[in-house]
Amino acid sequence: MSRFTLEEIAEQHRGKTIAILGNGPTVIYKDDEGAIVGKADFSAYPNPIWAINGGWHYHPQATLGFLMDDVKGPATDEHPDPPWYIDLVRVAKIPILTTREYSDFPALVRYPLEDTLRFFKRAYFAESINYMIAFATMIGVESIDFFGADYIGSRPQERASVEYWCGTAHGLWIARQHLEQMARRDPEFAAHLARASREHGVGIDKVGAYPNVSEQSSLMKADSPESFYMPGFYGYSREAFPLKWKTAGPNPNRVQVGLDDRFEMQWWREHDEAGPRGSGGSGVHQDFPSTLAQEPVAPPLEGAACPA
Repeated sequence: MSRFTLEEIAEQHRGKTIAILGNGPTVIYKDDEGAIVGKADFSAYPNPIWAINGGWHYHPQATLGFLMDDVKGPATDEHPDPPWYIDLVRVAKIPILTTREYSDFPALVRYPLEDTLRFFKRAYFAESINYMIAFATMIGVESIDFFGADYIGSRPQERASVEYWCGTAHGLWIARQHLEQMARRDPEFAAHLARASREHGVGIDKVGAYPNVSEQSSLMKADSPESFYMPGFYGYSREAFPLKWKTAGPNPNRVQVGLDDRFEMQWWREHDEAGPRGSGGSGVHQDFPSTLAQEPVAPPLEGAACPA
């Protein structure tokens, strides 16, 4: 019996920015033989950290762990030091979402696979971070900072599936933003939305998450070998790009595009005989990063040796 519950985990993280830490080479440093020789230091990171596959050992401030392999299954045998790894799970002080609970591993919490499938109506889980994003999206974290999700030399389906789930999280976050904007303008709609969300049981007005990806990762990058293209906008040249833009940092392939949030027209909507109603948006200026979401601040590097 786990000493943690899904409800407690959801309540602890709902509405917050969280970090998902992969164990890629920008977070866990290894020598040529694969031995771990150092790690990135997240001790100053201000938000909750979700770690994966023993990452809570290297990042003791982590608030949630994921181990999407059966701790007593065959995958554990592939670890360089199975007894050490198993004990790491057994004595964990934070909840660890996993595929199967065991009474002698009190930190393990069974991942809510059935409800996840009911919610998203799709089974597409090619690697562990997929489950982490799906869980974050369902409980309604505000945003996700990705570190160590590097996908350098990885299997194509690993990066592709993570980008799919980032898109799913972002899409629901966009819907949530529009619903919140409508609710602020219309108290009657706000009351109907709150009641419908409670009665339907999904809480659609709270789900979604905004993905932020570190510079070092190849995740969610739309770089082009042709330097004349605007990064993130294939087909548009820098010289003739129709919007105001500026370089974001020292990398010329990272730019921000600025415009206000007022739609010029609502051409995508089905209009009644009275025509379109309102232009939407408030006219407030916004910066939209291209190629990747707003990049989280990279942590300093720490070279101290760590256990395997």
